[in-house]
Amino acid sequence: MKRKLFLMTVTAAALVCSASVGTYASDEFAAPSVASAEDFSAPADADTVEFNAPEIADSDFAQDSAAADAVTPAAQDVPIDATHFPNEQFRTYLSQPERDLNKDGILQASEIKAIKTVKSDLKGIDMEGFQYLTSVEDLTLSLVYDKSNPSRALDFSSLPELKSLTVSVDNGYDYSSGLSLDLSANNKLDTLSVSCLTGAIKLPSDCNITKYSMLCDYDYDYAARPEHTALINALYGMPKLNTLSITYFKDLEGIDFSRLPELQQLNIQGYASDDGETDSTTISSLDLSKCAKLKILDIRNAYFTKNLGSSLNINGCTSLDTLYIKDSKNLGTDASNPFISLGNTSPSHVDMDPSYVNVEIQHGGYLDLEKAGWDPALITNVEKGVLVGSRLYIDPSEGHSGEAVVSYYMNDQKTVIGQVHVSADNLYSPQAVTGLTVTKRTTGSLTCKWNQATDTYDGYALYVQDSNNNNKTIQKIMVKKDTTSVKVTGLKAGRRYHLIIRSYRKTEDGNYYSPYYNSSLSTADSYATPKTPVLKATALSKSRIQLKWTGYPTNYKNGYSRYVIEYKTSAKGAYKRLKVSGDPNGSYTLKSLKKGKTYYFRIRSYVKDTNSYVKAYSSYSKVLKIKAK
Repeated sequence: MKRKLFLMTVTAAALVCSASVGTYASDEFAAPSVASAEDFSAPADADTVEFNAPEIADSDFAQDSAAADAVTPAAQDVPIDATHFPNEQFRTYLSQPERDLNKDGILQASEIKAIKTVKSDLKGIDMEGFQYLTSVEDLTLSLVYDKSNPSRALDFSSLPELKSLTVSVDNGYDYSSGLSLDLSANNKLDTLSVSCLTGAIKLPSDCNITKYSMLCDYDYDYAARPEHTALINALYGMPKLNTLSITYFKDLEGIDFSRLPELQQLNIQGYASDDGETDSTTISSLDLSKCAKLKILDIRNAYFTKNLGSSLNINGCTSLDTLYIKDSKNLGTDASNPFISLGNTSPSHVDMDPSYVNVEIQHGGYLDLEKAGWDPALITNVEKGVLVGSRLYIDPSEGHSGEAVVSYYMNDQKTVIGQVHVSADNLYSPQAVTGLTVTKRTTGSLTCKWNQATDTYDGYALYVQDSNNNNKTIQKIMVKKDTTSVKVTGLKAGRRYHLIIRSYRKTEDGNYYSPYYNSSLSTADSYATPKTPVLKATALSKSRIQLKWTGYPTNYKNGYSRYVIEYKTSAKGAYKRLKVSGDPNGSYTLKSLKKGKTYYFRIRSYVKDTNSYVKAYSSYSKVLKIKAK
């Protein structure tokens, strides 16, 4: 999809939100927009008109040409011909009666001096001829990139009086031109507006630019464009910059606002796409805390990847008078720190879309706002809820569910900056129990513990489920309120079990239980200890020893058993692993042993789940001591 590239300008009228800050209304506060051709009007006394002039009749053109041939121009005069002005469009523009006053095809010295403003659309990129217009103070160029021309710089050194410059380049989505601007000789330049520029901007060492506006073409593949860097790098060569407009930038990555200490006004304009997200200027972190002189912050069509509280830092903007955030998306979708923090700022004019946060309370009946990072002091209104300290309690409206709306205000307690919509289900149910772990196991038991519940409850229920039988509950153990550990008995050796812990609250209608399905810490999986296998050893002839064992395999469908045989060659030596076997009734023969030497053997088994890390070992068998023949 192509969009027409617009020409931007930054003027005092467009960049200052209101002539007076004493009064304020939302319809009086307008962010600078990308101007159309009509917006670039010159002062009434300037010799300038728009580029699109009425057609010149052939007879008039012939008369002007004849006059031009008949007159020999003075040294200060410049003929409007292909030699001095190669661009045909530019010649047509200069030949209009608003500039060539006597229609003689020559720009007289007096006519050149009177041309203070030039607004021109040029096909191709060519500054040839501008060197004659030495009195121009306000220049607007809308250039169309010609692929046949090599990359080059536009040199404005011939315009020493230049105070305002607007340059827009229609690259046709080809960003390989590398067009750059050389403004190193223009130390009177106060206002600079550029769009879709890919090359560098060379500024004077004594740069006096105070207003800078930069625009990116949003339709182009952003990751591959160099214009983002080129436009931003120019920022840091403007020590007097006080007004900055950023339009259609994909994001603000790479802009260090701490290097702009004189900044007084910042305008950020994202592209107003239909979905409000894809084409909006993405803001993940906008730190303006070092901009102590900032007075006006105007953000429109931005997409905050987190929320205002996490993405925008204006603490330190002690001069901030106007805060304007409109038509922006994703304001406060994170439950923590959702709202903008004013810190030590106190803007008198605020117009912003409130952040909306939806919070669901599954159980417990209250929400601790302070723990969530929200300042209870900024709460002015609570609907359908009761605020006690920092805790928001929700009374059930129907059955066991309820809702509340909390409104957050600015420090002035007048402007709403956000709302929390809180909904709750199962208000009588306590919160989920956490931290369930198995601490000990035997062949017929499992001992487990958990974290004590922190809200109102009357006891616990521990469910024991057989993992080999589709997690069928085989035991339900009721545990007293202050107990956080229990031993489960009556289990089968080597069997895998699934444990669930829930707290409950007693009511007239019966017990209300906490959830267990939404917290992995409320459940635990473990095997009961498998039985110890039996090991036998026989000394054979020719220095051989035969080992035989009988094990007890797990009958869990997704588990398996292994048998680990260990040996050592002295009573005080360390055991070494000899063999691991999956055969519950296996044998193994050691050969070429040292005749007359005593060997020590033992065995144990373990069970393991093929789908997880769950593992349990049996105890070791009795040590067998045998001498090789």
